Parts: sequence; C-alpha cells; structure tokens
Amino acid sequence: MNTAEHIIEIYMRLVKKSFTIVDVKVERGNNRQLDILSFDLQNNCSYHIESTATHRLRWKPNIDKLIEIFEKKFLGFTKSRNKRTEPFLQEILSTYREYGIKEIDHRIICVWYSDVSTDEIKKKLKSRLNKKYHKYINTLSIWSLRDKVINSIIKNMGTSNYEDEVLRTISFYREYDEQINKNAT
Repeated sequence: MNTAEHIIEIYMRLVKKSFTIVDVKVERGNNRQLDILSFDLQNNCSYHIESTATHRLRWKPNIDKLIEIFEKKFLGFTKSRNKRTEPFLQEILSTYREYGIKEIDHRIICVWYSDVSTDEIKKKLKSRLNKKYHKYINTLSIWSLRDKVINSIIKNMGTSNYEDEVLRTISFYREYDEQINKNAT
C-alpha cells in the first residue's frame, strides 16, 4: 500500500466508519490487484477504490486518462497487444464475492485533483462502451485526495496520539497549521 492508498484507507475508517481491506489480489487476474475494498455496515454499502494520486497539478489526469483507469481497474480491460481478448471483469466480480461483497455500490477513482466532473466521464464512457457495462459506469465517482479526503480527515480527527504513522503525520501538520495561523494573527 502506498501513501496515497494509506490516506484513503484512513479516510474510509475514520470518516466513513467503514471496514477496509487493501491490496486485494484478483484471482486469475494476471497480476491485477484492487487497491481498497471497503464496506460501510451502517449504510450497507460497498466501495472499490483505486488511487492514482500525485500531488503535481501538471500531472492531473485528463478525461481520457480517467477513462483508461476506469476501464482497466474496474472492468479489467487489457491492452490490445495482450493475447486475452476478454476483460478480467468476471475475475474482479468473483474477487468481490470472495470477500462477501455481492455488488459494489461505489467505484471510486481517487486523484489529487481533477477538473473533470464525474458526469463528464460517465457520459463519455457510456457513449463508447457496450450497454452491458453501463451499470458499472453508473457507480463511478471521482474523489479529490486534496479537497475531499485529506480535508475530511483533518476535520474529523481528534487529538489522540495516533499509532498509525500517516495519521500521526497528518495530525502534526494540522497542529502546525493551527499554531502558525494563530501566531500570525
């Protein structure tokens, strides 16, 4: 699990109060893995989250890159040079079931920042993909690590001495920011 995935996993636990499992291997998936599977018992909903976050704005994904990520990570599409012609969708769906998830309610691509809306991506995906994929497209959302995830963690964390190193680092930064801003006024 990389740092961005770790932060998203913290968000799911701390803010969404969800159970999480990370780096889930897709059986017979040709070295594919799911970044995060999560289940929210209170709201009875499931998440499959893929992170593609980098903090440089010049590297923010455009609509074509986001579509490529969705097709590969959630539908199991392969590059045309591969021998396999069918996507790994059945293997991905089977992996969900292995973890007790019958259907994924939310498929999330988490980026640092994007100026592409979820609706734009859904519209373009639906225009280029067969209707059999539309039910998966309807569950897609784009989250911003910068604006949604980290911001929500900071707002929802207490003052505990967290054992999780990443959460502790965010806690230090929040305290630093509050102290510097307080001294500046």
